[in-house]
Amino acid sequence: MKNILNKDLSIQEKDILLFLNKHKYSNQRNISRNTKHSLGIVNHSLKTLLEEEYVDHQYRLTEKAYGFIEEYRPQNAIILAAGQGIYNPILDETVPKGMLEINGEVIIERLILQLHAVDIKEIYIVVGFAKEKFEYLIDKYNVKLVISTEYMHKNNLHSLKLVKEQLKNTYIIPADLYIENNVFRKEEAYSWYMISDKNDDFSSIRVNKKMELVETKQGEMFANHMVGIGYLTKVTSDILKKRMEQLCKEKRYNGSYWEESLYSNGKMIVYAKMISSEQVKEIDSYDQYCSINGFITHKVNDAVEMISKYLKISKSDIKLGSLLKKGVTNYTYEIICDENLYVLRIPMVDRKDLIDRNSELNVYQILKKYDIGEELLFFDNKTGIKLSKKINYKRICKLNNKEDLKKCIKALKNIHEIHIEDGVYKDLFEEIERYENLWKNKKSVYIDYEITKKNIYSLKKYVAVKDENLCLIHMDPTEGNFLCIDQNEKEDVCLIDWEYSCKQDPRVDIALFAIQALYNKDEVDELINIYYDDHCSLDDRYKIYSYIAICGLMWSNWCEFERQNGIDFGEYSIRQYRYAKNYYKIVSDNIKSFNL
Repeated sequence: MKNILNKDLSIQEKDILLFLNKHKYSNQRNISRNTKHSLGIVNHSLKTLLEEEYVDHQYRLTEKAYGFIEEYRPQNAIILAAGQGIYNPILDETVPKGMLEINGEVIIERLILQLHAVDIKEIYIVVGFAKEKFEYLIDKYNVKLVISTEYMHKNNLHSLKLVKEQLKNTYIIPADLYIENNVFRKEEAYSWYMISDKNDDFSSIRVNKKMELVETKQGEMFANHMVGIGYLTKVTSDILKKRMEQLCKEKRYNGSYWEESLYSNGKMIVYAKMISSEQVKEIDSYDQYCSINGFITHKVNDAVEMISKYLKISKSDIKLGSLLKKGVTNYTYEIICDENLYVLRIPMVDRKDLIDRNSELNVYQILKKYDIGEELLFFDNKTGIKLSKKINYKRICKLNNKEDLKKCIKALKNIHEIHIEDGVYKDLFEEIERYENLWKNKKSVYIDYEITKKNIYSLKKYVAVKDENLCLIHMDPTEGNFLCIDQNEKEDVCLIDWEYSCKQDPRVDIALFAIQALYNKDEVDELINIYYDDHCSLDDRYKIYSYIAICGLMWSNWCEFERQNGIDFGEYSIRQYRYAKNYYKIVSDNIKSFNL
């Protein structure tokens, strides 16, 4: 059997080539720190890349290098989900492992979204047990289901064989894995199989110094845990196709995993990709599932204990009601206590890099003076846990309804009447930089990002505003934060959720309102006209257009940060970037002619 490990470039050289594709060369120490290769290896690898004409003398990639990267770029993914499920005593049914929820996410959907985040949209899912439960994924994510009829007595080697003709530059992924951080990439340079740093008594392989995966020998004390994920280049895929055909003809391989097809002459034909055991969780039993999913239970229990002390009642007297809202950062629950209804917000992710809880608390203290928003009862500025009285609202406002829209704008204008001395000011350009810094030296997914950013920064002087014109703004005026309530026998609007609120130009809220609602140009102008009672000056209008461009880039950068965490906002993210470009053009084309 052909061994594909011996290539023109070593894996270290390929790693460094991929690094240089993403990052401009600064120095060898930086490459060493990021690739985890020694300075000696980095130095030797750079010489080889230069000699082989993959880089020029400034260590910029050549056409040859770009051709190499394109040749090995991931093209599709296969998720193996045909196996037996896990009995869930709460539901009193056996559930496919991939359909279990962890932290509010269906495991297989999380995997699909992580693949989407690196532009892998061609996804095949091999299903067997309870195959009907996966059917909705076809419409939701445009995946292709392949049905195994032998899942009861044959393992996933046979599942993979069903889609062998789809193997090219392909990720292979078991459906029972919960992966913390996205391990999939837009570029790969060689075939690999993922192992963790955890010792596994049931594993038969270990990684050696050459990053090869070799079979353990009798008496060896350490073997790496086999994660189950692999990446195959087309060359490797062609080898596996033939190998699987041979193995599946023999009954002794009926219970084999797909990894069996990777072995040849005492080692795997692919390299090792190491991951921390803390980053990936495999679900083999209901108890294991509960221990993994216990994170959210732990957070809820901590929050309930905290508010029980505040209310001076027993935890047992607090009933956790329905999940009212599940956001990217927070879960919001209804709490029932002594027949009173409360709303409990629990941050599920530590977002100190995004949210200033002290500032949020300050805003609630200001709002209390004006009797605006929800009635805050308890706020912990360390954890962000918040308890408030539940607002008796009729419905959430509909921004496509003109009457609702007018009420929402009125609520915003009331907020903008509040001029504060000690509020936290947020510089929008600093926010753009802050989100960009969270990318951790990764480039934007948008090819013309630097040009767009430069254009947006050219608006900075135009939107500069004096401090006396600043006021309290909401900063997150999305549809779900406007509640219709009955007030003095009339329908009114209550604005909730103030965690991003700050001191800023009120026109920023109008811009954010528009881009959060994904308004087109006509709808934006109607919004402006409603806010200004049809008396908007040309300067105000173009300031709002400018803020739409600025905030569009700001939220686009936030979407890119979340995308790297495996959360893809689909159309919303690209629409934000388009707002930045389109409204910059509107302003730049007209600002001089109007002498603004």
